[in-house]
Amino acid sequence: LLLGVAGNGFWLDMGRPEQYLAANRAILSNSVHTGVAFNAKLPTATVAGTASIDSLTSIGAGSCIEEGSRLSECIILSGVTVKSGCNLHGAIVDNHCVIKPDVVMRRGVVLAEQSIIEMGSRL
Repeated sequence: LLLGVAGNGFWLDMGRPEQYLAANRAILSNSVHTGVAFNAKLPTATVAGTASIDSLTSIGAGSCIEEGSRLSECIILSGVTVKSGCNLHGAIVDNHCVIKPDVVMRRGVVLAEQSIIEMGSRL
């Protein structure tokens, strides 16, 4: 027995990190619309005034982005700390990670929950 449902709207398989990032970009860029309220930066997240966050980055509850850090096309989940001077592009960061100062992350980096990335790391 095989059952299926015909959907009316946007659907994307999100089994791989690049697909998850694509879905995030589609929603944040208003390429697709859903009936679900979505905020790119949750109210309990803090971003330092000198940090640069592009419009295709989402930041979860209780996360903190410190001075001089630059994030583009990232998914930052809850309780994450990104210390000063970091440069993250296309990264997916799970809950409660700590990214120490001056870290560089390129597209494709996926951090597991509670990961700690040491100062000056290049991933």
